[in-house]
Amino acid sequence: MQPGSWATAHPLLGEEPRRLERTITTLDELAALRATIRGWLAGRPLPDEALEDLLLGVSEASMNAVEHGTPPGGRATVRVDDAGDHVHVAVHDQGRWIRPVLPVGDGYGLAIIDGVSEGSLRVRPSMAGTEVSFDVPSHRQA
Repeated sequence: MQPGSWATAHPLLGEEPRRLERTITTLDELAALRATIRGWLAGRPLPDEALEDLLLGVSEASMNAVEHGTPPGGRATVRVDDAGDHVHVAVHDQGRWIRPVLPVGDGYGLAIIDGVSEGSLRVRPSMAGTEVSFDVPSHRQA
């Protein structure tokens, strides 16, 4: 496992890890983050389209966190939970939420996440930072 990441499993049942957490500080780390998540989810019952949607949502939320929510020297935490019938993603940064004012030049990230997550996007601002989370169903109807 790479530095800055960890996974948890149920110790008594000998299960595969059901949570992956990774810390990123720059956009240069996004490709490695996507590869780590793709590898971690390999073998789980997640259709290719759902996996690609999940990775797109992770990229958008992570880019927003690093570009807009992380102060110099700060970091964003990306957590992926395999909940069986869906995969839950949460990206937490150390910044303060500012509601976007439209139109913005390249500000479609939240709309993209909302679309790929079938409307499950949640934004939770707090004094400690902002968390953007969403779910991607493991099984989708064709």
